[in-house]
Amino acid sequence: RASTDFFLPFFFYSTLDGLVFADIWQASDYLGNHSLQQQMQYASGSDFLDLAAFYTYGRFRPDFTVGVRNSRYYQDYDMEDYRRQTDAVGILTYPLNRVNSVSLGVGARDVKETFQEVPEDDSHTQERFYFAGYGYDTVTGRYLVATRGQRLGFSFQQAIREMGGTEDYKTGIVHGVKYVPLPRQSTIASRILYGRSTGQTPQEFRLGGIDRVRALPHGDRFRSHNVLMASLEARLRISYLNWRTKFLFPDFFFKGAYLILFDDMGYGWDTPEERNGFALSSAHNSVGTGISWPLFIMQTFQMDFTVLWTRRTDDVAQIWYVSIGPTF
Repeated sequence: RASTDFFLPFFFYSTLDGLVFADIWQASDYLGNHSLQQQMQYASGSDFLDLAAFYTYGRFRPDFTVGVRNSRYYQDYDMEDYRRQTDAVGILTYPLNRVNSVSLGVGARDVKETFQEVPEDDSHTQERFYFAGYGYDTVTGRYLVATRGQRLGFSFQQAIREMGGTEDYKTGIVHGVKYVPLPRQSTIASRILYGRSTGQTPQEFRLGGIDRVRALPHGDRFRSHNVLMASLEARLRISYLNWRTKFLFPDFFFKGAYLILFDDMGYGWDTPEERNGFALSSAHNSVGTGISWPLFIMQTFQMDFTVLWTRRTDDVAQIWYVSIGPTF
């Protein structure tokens, strides 16, 4: 027998922005053999849609997951560059033991980009790829936050020209995280990420975003075929809480507050000359602070609500982030 684990909808309408709707829905059976996750964001005023669904079959030791995602949105404020993207993926994840696992998968991506003012720049690309990965994870802590352990991951992805594929690349990523415990359930968290892509149409890695070098935007200016990024973050417990939003449904149960202090650094390059010309002064750097509140929805499902302020050290640019879930 299956039932809904949780369903979180958001609905808004105005004559200026039109209809705005978002939801997160998860359902599973009693034994956990089947689970379904669905997420959607829609805004009629800006013609924005992001819809994703994933199904996992977990009866046997390896988990089998299939998923699809469709998104369409304008990439510029002038609403002239419109992107339509459809992704499909199938993944097999096999746990070797409690801390080691391997994964194998195949996927496809279809991207159409149209320009209203310059139709000759329209493009249509199709990716067909396979990937493999290895993960090592010993991160643990109290029930609220991670405070000790390490996480290491390797992944490789290669595009193929068969079955209609137009892209040709090989991409590898190495990602490591280390937690050093401090008193009062606080921690020092560090992270390093290296990515490299080669081929006739290599992929691009973004340097900016809440999960990369904070205070850098997502634009093409901060994208490269090779990137190296590092972060150092202190997560210091301010206080434990016991505050519940009884006036809302679903209710949010705040259980703690943590002060966050962080420093991010990253560098990207496309040519050997750019790589050999690396210097600390040429790397992008940002510092910032914020507060994170671990909470439970309906006293059952845990997540982190975080507000961050960050500023680039080589620029006056400042960005505020409001997010749900950890950055790493």
